[in-house]
Amino acid sequence: MMGTTIAPAFDFDDYQPARREDLIRGHPDFAEIIERLTDA
Repeated sequence: MMGTTIAPAFDFDDYQPARREDLIRGHPDFAEIIERLTDA
């Protein structure tokens, strides 16, 4: 069994998805994986 707790409470209005380019810039060693797992 598994559970998660988020504090403060998660609110979709505050959600900002990461941009692929920013992820690759910040983690260039994982660029291939990031490209495979994210939308262009």
